[in-house]
Amino acid sequence: MTVCEGEGDIARDAISSLLGDAPPASIDAFVIDDASKSRVGKALVDHCASLGVTAELKVLPDPLGFRGCVSRLITGLAWIAEPGRPPYDFVVKLDPDALFLRPDFLRFIARHCSPRGIWGMVGPMRKRDRVLLLADLFPAGFRRKTTGTLIQRAWEPRRFRPVWWADIGRRALLNGFRFRYANGSMYALGGDTLRALAGRGYLQRRVAGRHGFITSEEDLMATLLTFAAGHGLTDLNQISPAWGEPHAGPHTDPQRLLAAGTYLLHPLKANPAGSELRRRFMHALEHARQAQSRSPLSAPTPG
Repeated sequence: MTVCEGEGDIARDAISSLLGDAPPASIDAFVIDDASKSRVGKALVDHCASLGVTAELKVLPDPLGFRGCVSRLITGLAWIAEPGRPPYDFVVKLDPDALFLRPDFLRFIARHCSPRGIWGMVGPMRKRDRVLLLADLFPAGFRRKTTGTLIQRAWEPRRFRPVWWADIGRRALLNGFRFRYANGSMYALGGDTLRALAGRGYLQRRVAGRHGFITSEEDLMATLLTFAAGHGLTDLNQISPAWGEPHAGPHTDPQRLLAAGTYLLHPLKANPAGSELRRRFMHALEHARQAQSRSPLSAPTPG
């Protein structure tokens, strides 16, 4: 998980909901702090320790901001793939503004997912983003402006060499990538895929200053990397109907999602609307737990 200033409370809820009832000894947590002044990452690592989970922290020297998501992805995957670490079965990336509604998520992953590929809630790229991706594959062209370490939304015609991932993108297209990707609220990357990316040298490249348009779309980049390694993309909503809701809003019905056996809810931002949605779902979850405790022989939820 990557955390930025102001995300401490929602990140703590997200981590707690992820762990569920899984054995803590089977999990290592990796937290990247985007140079937050209030040391959000340290607080999250301490929270993981209170839950019995080993957690490591990497604090970036300078903030990368929203459009530094791809840079943080490569930093994080390279960190987890360092020599000497255990051969992880999966790497689960979770947004701070996501929330698991069921405690058996990790058992679901272990039962249904393979160590090869990327697994998540799959959706199509917008037409505009497809154009930007293809534009980045040209050897020269436009890039987003930078101010210090921060990449801006505005762009300029000052890219005179290929972007750092150009060959990765071309290989992904050759291997069957067709502009569908795993939503960044949560995805599970197979351990074999992580090791393949490290073995190909994809995680050791210098990213800073070698960007084009694709800079914030880390979920897209994770999917491109997976296809470049020759591995596939699987939609969890095809395995279990209503597995996740990636675009929740004020009118999202907690009872409907809980009855459907939904695992993941997103987004629950650190703002009044997100707090209200979180309050409604936490209330519904507590009510469901109380009802289940009164009926121990009730049938399990779907999925």
